[in-house]
Amino acid sequence: MESSVHGPGSAAELRAAEAFLLRLGQALHSHGTPADRLEQSVGSCARALGIEAQLFATPTSFFAAFGPPGAQATHLVRVEPGEIDLGTLAELDGLTDQVERRQISPAQAEVRLASVVSGPRVWSRVTTVVSFGVASGSAASFFGGSWAEVAGSLTLGAMLGVMLQCIGHRPALTRVFEPAAAALVTALSLVAAHLVGLSAEVVTLSALIVLVPGFTLTIAMSELATRHWASGTARLAGAGVVFLTLGFGVALGRSVQVLLPGGAITEPLWAGPLPPWAGVVALLLSPMAFTVLFGARKRDMPAIVVAGVAGYLGARFGAQTLGPELGACVGAVIVGAGSNVLASLGGRPALVTLVPGIMLLVPGSMGFRSVSSFLDRDAVSGLQAAFAMGLVATALVAGLLLAHALVPARRAL
Repeated sequence: MESSVHGPGSAAELRAAEAFLLRLGQALHSHGTPADRLEQSVGSCARALGIEAQLFATPTSFFAAFGPPGAQATHLVRVEPGEIDLGTLAELDGLTDQVERRQISPAQAEVRLASVVSGPRVWSRVTTVVSFGVASGSAASFFGGSWAEVAGSLTLGAMLGVMLQCIGHRPALTRVFEPAAAALVTALSLVAAHLVGLSAEVVTLSALIVLVPGFTLTIAMSELATRHWASGTARLAGAGVVFLTLGFGVALGRSVQVLLPGGAITEPLWAGPLPPWAGVVALLLSPMAFTVLFGARKRDMPAIVVAGVAGYLGARFGAQTLGPELGACVGAVIVGAGSNVLASLGGRPALVTLVPGIMLLVPGSMGFRSVSSFLDRDAVSGLQAAFAMGLVATALVAGLLLAHALVPARRAL
């Protein structure tokens, strides 16, 4: 919870400042800002404007109480959980910087805020669909797939991108998208495995990797570690529900096996390990795909690629010395500290490079495999995967906290 100090000003100026702070909190929330960073960012603006404020954010709401204790005016803004939009967050960060420097008035800032929120998307729909496919195809490379698995994952990942573009923001469809997508991808993966002999497990996991809430799980653990109990607990529960709905979809998709005829191909086509250069290409393409999927600005792509590659290599080095789970801590330190440095040098929010960089380290695949093991009635393997997922998430959070202690962030975002 964030607080600030109340200062002088006319009633009209005070109302304009409070209205801007409410709109700012709503905009930051709806574009994927974690609770701790949201409260810090709005609280920093409130202090600069001389407003005493008590702020509280959860994954579905934003509370703001303005004024001294005993004479507060409390406001509640109900917000649907939003997807991370790094381009918009970068613009909002620049806007809050101008407000804190008193370069524009709160009324002017609110007008510009509306323009930022309603601005055009950075990337085209076609580029977004292609990025879904690239992210899934790269994941298949990381999971040890062959050319057949990479091609299948890329195709099904792009298909999911098309589906998301078609349903848009219609709540009735978005709320059932995860289980429906998991069922469709699983069924098509099994059909492809029957026809061309690829690994249905690798293709299913790789194609669905963009839907697996590994990053949400990491944010939830981070909020719990920074004592944002309500937001962290709610976000953790939300991630668990998404894992379960994906698992339900996978179980539903597996029912297609009873419809497949006999005589499946057992010798995979395009089998064999990928050449070493394929892993390098996947490592470079993954941050580029996440740049598009998270809506980051085009000029931020080089910094995002640098952060992603450095974090991945750091995690690989850490895994060789500390083990595969704890090695993620090394990667998180590199991504977190590097993001703060790049934010100071480039005048961009640290989240711009932190979010795509950490995506290569999040334990979403472990959670998915845990659910799959339980579906196969292999409780021991399921529990082992779930424990490994929790350990990796904790290591990531510890690494990020250590990085922020070593290299303090320039701003809240």
